[in-house]
Amino acid sequence: MHRLLRLIAILALATTIVLVGLPANAFANLITNGDFATGDITGWTLTGDTSFTFVVTGGTPPQASYFLAGPTNPAELSQSFSTVAGQAYQISFDLQAGPTTADPAFFSANFDGVGNIFSTTGTPFGWMTFSFTETALTMTSTLSFDYKQNNGLESFYGLTNVSVTAVPEPEIYAMMGVGLLLMAFVVRHRRNK
Repeated sequence: MHRLLRLIAILALATTIVLVGLPANAFANLITNGDFATGDITGWTLTGDTSFTFVVTGGTPPQASYFLAGPTNPAELSQSFSTVAGQAYQISFDLQAGPTTADPAFFSANFDGVGNIFSTTGTPFGWMTFSFTETALTMTSTLSFDYKQNNGLESFYGLTNVSVTAVPEPEIYAMMGVGLLLMAFVVRHRRNK
């Protein structure tokens, strides 16, 4: 019985060590400079009509990239990163649509070439958080934002707090549950001695 108890304690400790190590490595934000804290778009690729794209520091939120793509041509902000094919990822970002945003202005988010996971046109709104779960198709995925203003420069979109994190698989939670049960069993057995 003493040997079994020792084996259970070792399994519980090993499970706990694995689970404590996972979040820091496996579920970190894959986006570089998602809050634009560098004061620029470091880590991002910007294409198209980008003549009115800039980063503002200070204010609410503290850093944000504001998009004012030209009235005739859209622009795109994108970032590629390593993923696991078949793995689910949580994508989130904060977005604001300027006070006079109107058609033909638009903003869309795309992941892994699947197409729009989010789009908006013509309706102004204050800062809002948007969140989606998508599955990676390849070992390298791309998150992109396409945008265009209308004919007036008072139309804009603001973006900040962009993140992409792996969604824990159910097996991780099962493993954590087993580890906690094993630890409870060990503690209870030692108290009863």
